[in-house]
Amino acid sequence: AGVLLYASAGPDGSLGQAWRPLEPAELAEIDRIRRQAETTTASLAVRRETRDLCTPAASSLAQEEMDGRLAELGKALFRIVARDEVREVYERARSAALDRQNTMLLVLRLRERSSLQLVPWEILHDGYRFLAKDPRTAIVRYFEQPSPVASLEVNPPLRVLVTVAGPKDLPPLALEE
Repeated sequence: AGVLLYASAGPDGSLGQAWRPLEPAELAEIDRIRRQAETTTASLAVRRETRDLCTPAASSLAQEEMDGRLAELGKALFRIVARDEVREVYERARSAALDRQNTMLLVLRLRERSSLQLVPWEILHDGYRFLAKDPRTAIVRYFEQPSPVASLEVNPPLRVLVTVAGPKDLPPLALEE
């Protein structure tokens, strides 16, 4: 197992890619981080379910506690995966994105049936911010496929079924637009 990072900042194209294999101890640490992140977010879900029992201040404190805990886990995750050449590629892309005020694209390529697919990569934190919460950063998880999809020949007309969520407690989507 390992992490392949492809980083790009804006229309100028790729700023590099780097592959770093992960050691068994690092994989074990990533799995520990995953389990702790699941426990942290599950505990907030329970608090939300019982929000009538909590004061607004207690609810806010719970969110701050969770954010702080997830930030620490995200920093630990970032330290594991962004080392050596991967870190250099990341820093180049981050610097270019900040200088040019562009979006930084990070592609994490994960092997088929890898335990890394279960990791909540949204908690990645570079020491400054959660990368997934930054509007200038896009994180894409790419899962390798076992074999290419065979071409599909269709006789016209092509029929497509489209489904759209429309919860009653939320405003409708602007589907016509």
